[in-house]
Amino acid sequence: MENNYLTGNNYGLAGVNHRALRSMLGSRALNFVGLVIGSGTLSAVDYDAFDFIIGGRAYEQAAGTDEALTVLDYYGDTNVQAADTTCFYLVLVDAAGVEYTVKGKDDETVKLPGVPDDYALIGIIKIVTVAVTFTIGTTSFGAAGVTDTFYDYIHAPVVAP
Repeated sequence: MENNYLTGNNYGLAGVNHRALRSMLGSRALNFVGLVIGSGTLSAVDYDAFDFIIGGRAYEQAAGTDEALTVLDYYGDTNVQAADTTCFYLVLVDAAGVEYTVKGKDDETVKLPGVPDDYALIGIIKIVTVAVTFTIGTTSFGAAGVTDTFYDYIHAPVVAP
């Protein structure tokens, strides 16, 4: 008689081969994050305490104030958003609770950048520039010519918000 216990390499996240599906199932925030502009440093972010999972393992994150955003270079060396463009930035956290961003492509308003393995999405920031450039983590969200919109997401949406 063959057992039917859900164990072994063919079950759990190891059996999910589609990267986006595995990320959605096993790496994400578990509750509302409340991502906003930093209360003291306008190039940083604040957020409420939240729980998240990465690779199926659960973590807790205390509330953050004026948390710096470090850029993961997902598309090469282009960290500066050009003037007169719209860009989406994914806000992520790793297992150690460090915040990161992934910059999308300038003027790509439909597709979001991918969520790298070993990070959980906690929000999305949309930046629109007019006659100025923008560098996440350096340029103030309140700078002239910069319009920001913050979105809380547990899973990356199919299309950009």
